[in-house]
Amino acid sequence: MLATTAFFALSCMAHAGEIERKWNSWIELGGYGGSDGSARGETVIFHPFLQTDTTLLFADIRGKFFSEDAQEGNLAFGYRRMLNSGWNAGIWSGLDIRRTENDNVFYQAALGLEFLSDRYDVRVNGYVPLNADPQVASSSATVALSGSSIFMSGGQEMPLYGVDAEVGMKLAGFQIDPESNRLHELRLYGGGFWFSSDDAAEDIAGPAARLEYRIENISSILPGSRLTVESEFSYDDVREERWEVGARFRIPFGGSDGELSPLTAQERRMADGLERDTDIVIGSSGKEMVADATTDVVFESVVQTDATSNLQTTANNAGSDVLIIVDGSAGDYSSGADVQEDQTWQGGASSIMVRGLESGVTASFTAPGSRPTVNNSTFSTIELEDNSHIAGFNINAVNAATNWTALTVGNNGSNRAATNNTISTLADSATGISLGNGNSDIYISGNSVTLAGDAIGISMSGTNTGIVIDNNRINAPNGNGIFIGIFDNDVRITNNVVSNSGDAFGLRIDGDGTRAHIANNRFEGAFGTDVIVLNETNGLGNILSGSGNIFDGTLGGVFCNVSGTHTGSIEFEGSVGNCPP
Repeated sequence: MLATTAFFALSCMAHAGEIERKWNSWIELGGYGGSDGSARGETVIFHPFLQTDTTLLFADIRGKFFSEDAQEGNLAFGYRRMLNSGWNAGIWSGLDIRRTENDNVFYQAALGLEFLSDRYDVRVNGYVPLNADPQVASSSATVALSGSSIFMSGGQEMPLYGVDAEVGMKLAGFQIDPESNRLHELRLYGGGFWFSSDDAAEDIAGPAARLEYRIENISSILPGSRLTVESEFSYDDVREERWEVGARFRIPFGGSDGELSPLTAQERRMADGLERDTDIVIGSSGKEMVADATTDVVFESVVQTDATSNLQTTANNAGSDVLIIVDGSAGDYSSGADVQEDQTWQGGASSIMVRGLESGVTASFTAPGSRPTVNNSTFSTIELEDNSHIAGFNINAVNAATNWTALTVGNNGSNRAATNNTISTLADSATGISLGNGNSDIYISGNSVTLAGDAIGISMSGTNTGIVIDNNRINAPNGNGIFIGIFDNDVRITNNVVSNSGDAFGLRIDGDGTRAHIANNRFEGAFGTDVIVLNETNGLGNILSGSGNIFDGTLGGVFCNVSGTHTGSIEFEGSVGNCPP
């Protein structure tokens, strides 16, 4: 397209007669602010390549920088010809490139026709994306409820095909000082635009208008300079009402316009910059279904409930592939319940991460309502089944007896998660979060666990694999903060804070063949013998690695009480006791 424009122009100019330099290059610097708080800077270079007395082949080069961390560049070649009627007819084509705030890069071809006179302007421009496939737009994604469904919108962005057109008129032209070469002009433009894509949620179309006040030869030492102050208004259903106000200053170089002879009004218009949509217009994707980003359970429906309904009955009737939003504003729940398979329970006012099924984008969803509280005095307050997730609850084991638990993961389970809950126990030897035997892919993160007496914060026994215990805060006055025992376990323990004021341990590993990655944890308080106890009684050995841990206990460090034949090693700086190398 660029080559076609240049070839057409050169062919016309080859027969146009003797070449005489009448128009020179210029650079224009501008800044703009928008009604939505946005701002941008723009630089334009206009450079004539070839010219005759009535024709001009030129380049129009632009760079734009936006406050939203987006950038855009435009390169265009144009051809203009002066007509005997007093009009200048022009054609141009160009290539645009844009890097969006989501760090996506888009290209488009652009072309236009224009007719310019001293008093009037008529322009029509078209835009064709060169890479039109949708790209991920994580920062633009929003998640919202719609009846009994939940959707993500804006998870992808894409460039739009489009056209725009405008007609302009010079409302006034005058000289304040007749002795000066300074010319003043007021111009008004009106038109419209339409941009669309099959992948976009909506077309972007509507009216636009702009007002320009120009001062030609603003500086006596820079003949051909120009100051332009302008305001632009547009409206469409997607971006709604938008205002932009700005100014730009033109500096000529390579000599002043008309240095060989004064320019007429028609001739001055030959060196105007192109007027077109210099932004590649970006559209957003429409509604798409979402899944729990932690468990990958697809939310085919949404159920909202509160304490006026029995929680277990609601869960049983909801079925699978469902998000159950539990609102605490109607009071506390007085009995526990089991989170059923393929369910996510989300407390009111809490947030979870969801994933768009088409875009793959993850975004946060905050549930309506207030945080719910579940109080229970039976063996287990909340129990998780496979492919289940509970988030944003207060879970209290009220008057729980010895060995009872507030939140139970259970045995032989997989793909279970508990995030951002507040958990408490009110009895000695109880447990905040309990994992049994035979589990895999369990995710315990962001929970706050407060214990009574010698209760245990997070307990895991048996043989488990793929366990993540991350970013929890545990207050265990006289009990173990995290306990791992009995058999072969594979666990990552990272970014946790464990407080203890008694004679137990922040972390106790007591079992055969445990493999653990223990990093960036903080163990604080007056722990018993040491901060972390690694106790191996049967000869498989612990294979442990850790970095970034902070030990604030009275004795601190890592103590090992290990016996038997060992095939592994313990890799903690400053560890003491019988730690195998």
